[in-house]
Amino acid sequence: MGNALSTKVCKFDLNFILKNYLKETFWGKSWLIFDYNKMRLFLTISSIDVARKMLILKIKPSMDGDEDAWWEYWSAEDFGIGLLSGCRNEKIVKNALVGACLKVIGNCERHEIANSKSCIEAGEMDEAFNNSLSCEANGILDDKGITDEDVRTRFIKSYVSENTSEKYAEAVFQSQDEALYASYYLAFLLYMEENERYEAFEKRLIGKTGEFAVPFALPEIGSEKDAGRMK
Repeated sequence: MGNALSTKVCKFDLNFILKNYLKETFWGKSWLIFDYNKMRLFLTISSIDVARKMLILKIKPSMDGDEDAWWEYWSAEDFGIGLLSGCRNEKIVKNALVGACLKVIGNCERHEIANSKSCIEAGEMDEAFNNSLSCEANGILDDKGITDEDVRTRFIKSYVSENTSEKYAEAVFQSQDEALYASYYLAFLLYMEENERYEAFEKRLIGKTGEFAVPFALPEIGSEKDAGRMK
């Protein structure tokens, strides 16, 4: 589908949800609320929390071309809507919806980063370095004739910790966090007309990368004309 936003996307309708959430036919339904490049986000009714008087909704992701999709379940996020009229308004619900969607995008991004070749190789380098430090510590203990296993274990752990200034894998991970999926974050914020969050993310991205650059062009989208009605 390229860089265009799908015309199958539904605009979130709070009144529609509140009017129909008790109908059994709605309990198994899902609505596509974001579809861009390879990512789709779906909204479903998760549960009703009677104690807190809240309707719990879930945002679930789906990524094209990912055959190892078990992680999509763990990437989902819930958010709640107060069922008492005095405990909700459009702005609060929209903020909860946007926050949950951004968390899901972040969960998907972190999964891809953690399983990337660069991050795995960095982790292997960290492990090799730690093993070399352990060998050094063992040599020091051997030279001093220390044989007590508890003492050796504590010393080796301390020696490795004191001589490791920064984990390379963590640095590699942080360098890609929010940058790898920059286009998804920005396209979603653009679609949801979240101008302040868009500008804040753009500033963070510039601070991280030194420039405003995303992997592919952002679409020109307007939430009213490009989104269908929930049904």
